[in-house]
Amino acid sequence: MTLDSQIFFDKIDFKLRTLLNDILGVVQEINLELRIRSDSFKEHESENRFGEKQLKIDLLTNEMIKQQLSRNGLVNTILSEEEDEIVEVGDRSCPYFVAYDPLDGSSLVKNNLPLGSIFAIWEGSSLIHKKGKDLLGAFYVIYGIKVTVVMAVRQLGVVQFVLENDNKTSFEVKGNLSIDSKNFSFGNMRACHGNRNLFRLLEHYVNEEKTLRYVGCLVVDCHKIISDQQGIFIYVNSKKQEPKLRLIFECLPLAFIIEELQGSAVDDQGKPILDIDIMDYYQRTSIILGSRNEVKRALQYLENEMG
Repeated sequence: MTLDSQIFFDKIDFKLRTLLNDILGVVQEINLELRIRSDSFKEHESENRFGEKQLKIDLLTNEMIKQQLSRNGLVNTILSEEEDEIVEVGDRSCPYFVAYDPLDGSSLVKNNLPLGSIFAIWEGSSLIHKKGKDLLGAFYVIYGIKVTVVMAVRQLGVVQFVLENDNKTSFEVKGNLSIDSKNFSFGNMRACHGNRNLFRLLEHYVNEEKTLRYVGCLVVDCHKIISDQQGIFIYVNSKKQEPKLRLIFECLPLAFIIEELQGSAVDDQGKPILDIDIMDYYQRTSIILGSRNEVKRALQYLENEMG
């Protein structure tokens, strides 16, 4: 690693640093599997608990991460989007609870678009009644031309790694998000039907000549905002459909990183994502995240305060 990255890692508690390095190791293995195992992109017969068809690669990456976290003696419990319930992998003396989405955006495999993994690390053996503010750290991985990791650790800020083939990393510290944005990502645009305020917000972006940038993989769309250091992502629940985005696996870790970058992450009622009380391991939420002024402006439209 570079000198800067070593300084950053030296500030992290030894046990947490060991856990992070263990996960980064399996990330390298997942990247290799994505590049050489084309047969694993086929659909499996099963669905996850959210009713989504599982690919073989979903199950494979989940198992790879679970096996790694089961043998390091640091993790007591894991929670995966591809598991039907929490899994105890160590005894209660192990300090950490790890929640993860092993392969976000796997439905886009057929389109040869970037995919990602998302991880959130907590102390203790239960998340019920905890909040995002209790997170020790969170990071995501983008499997693209380069394998990129964006990581936030409480009180240490946000860093970005590019993992190289020889296991070395290039490294940079990310700056803060701009308070305004030029780009917008608008997930679940069908929710505009029957929601006049949301439609007016979309009209606002068109009238302001903002640029639409939307892939359809949450972690990739969020990464573009962080890389560009500006932008807004919006996913408002449709009145005709159940909420889609998962609080623990997706929204909390991404909100944690965005907030560390002085951005904002709220639900469509304006409640900070990091203040949402975890009542169920599989609860879902709407989310608006990105540049602070843009998030504030979006909420004003949704609350019908601007005309």
